Amino acid sequence: MTTVYRQLPIQLRWADFDANNHLLHSRYYDFGAFIRMQALNDLGLAMKRLSQLQCAPVLYREEAVFKKEICFNDEVFIDIHLLKARPDYARWSFIHQLVRGKSELCATITVEGSFIDPFKRKAIIPPEEIIAVFEKFSHHKNFVWIRKQ
Repeated sequence: MTTVYRQLPIQLRWADFDANNHLLHSRYYDFGAFIRMQALNDLGLAMKRLSQLQCAPVLYREEAVFKKEICFNDEVFIDIHLLKARPDYARWSFIHQLVRGKSELCATITVEGSFIDPFKRKAIIPPEEIIAVFEKFSHHKNFVWIRKQ
């Protein structure tokens, strides 16, 4: 069974906007981080559990592509899908889509990351519990498996 956080509403606040009534560019990244952590939390991997497993997610790259402006009174939703992953989930990439209304794509956020042991500060292959959670994420239509180099 795969899980997708499709159409999770975003709560837009006045402080999220600039003088032109455009959503601040940094808020897009904040919304992406929120949905990633919310999805992990909902699937049983809250920060406390990740700490107990001595496994922390880290990002190597984060990129937003802006397609349409988002304004204060817009109804906006965000989703999350796996875009790339190694079969052991030691490396992965998520894509988020911010959609106005039912279908107007306003922005995408893509992140690439892995897991580290927070005490040794080294990249690790995540434990089976984390792998099982990552296997629940839906795959984006352009999903690819990453071959180990």
